[in-house]
Amino acid sequence: MSILMLSESVVERLPYGDTRVYRDRVLCGFCIKVGRRIKTFIVATSVNGEQVRITLGRWPLLSVDKARAEAMELILECRRGVKPIKTALVALPCVRDMLVSYVAAKALKPSSYERYQSLLRTHFGSWFDVPIDAWGSRGFSEACQLFSSTKGAALVETGRGLIGALIKYANAVHGLSLKNPFHQLADAGLMPR
Repeated sequence: MSILMLSESVVERLPYGDTRVYRDRVLCGFCIKVGRRIKTFIVATSVNGEQVRITLGRWPLLSVDKARAEAMELILECRRGVKPIKTALVALPCVRDMLVSYVAAKALKPSSYERYQSLLRTHFGSWFDVPIDAWGSRGFSEACQLFSSTKGAALVETGRGLIGALIKYANAVHGLSLKNPFHQLADAGLMPR
């Protein structure tokens, strides 16, 4: 178990692979668990002599600073002897699973599914195995801007249509209010013509 000064740049560089836990040098008990595809912030501390682990959230959905602030509040409660209550959150599906359910709901051909999966895996690989609400983050908007500025117009239009359809589907099925980053890019005049 390594001890690091956790920051956005350090967390971004942590390699995926076998599950490892990295402890924060600044706040005792604040950690990040890195697995094959996911980086998760956790608090590992004790309450009245009983060891507890509390999951805070996943990076990049939760920034290091916000996770550290939440961890500090939880650790203070634990030091006062109050055991945190685990709340049941409904987990949103990852983009990969959302694509499968979208294709099934629209009764699309298997060849369309293969093409869409390939597009997302190739051009949005780091955004393919995250919960669908991650697409509402600034990082995904930046990925869309990079995609639209470096790829051909036909590919960009296909990607724009697919991402827009998945966002509309996620908003309808899961009650989200995600905005399509391609609409925002178009409004700013940053889409290819």
